[in-house]
Amino acid sequence: GADVLDEVTRLAGGFAAARQAETVGTADLLFGVVDVYGDLFERVLYRRGTSVEELRERLVGAGVSPGPQS
Repeated sequence: GADVLDEVTRLAGGFAAARQAETVGTADLLFGVVDVYGDLFERVLYRRGTSVEELRERLVGAGVSPGPQS
């Protein structure tokens, strides 16, 4: 609901601020979702054959800031 959206938005803004970005990016939002949904999101990725760690590695390889390190 709205509380989840607010929390993801707050986290994403914090991630963007931490890297001194002027705007919130897709990776900021993605890792806001990862933080909010935690183990549930990790299980969804696992069922698809990947993990949060692999996602971060791929983002780094593509030159995208990967969000916070957990």
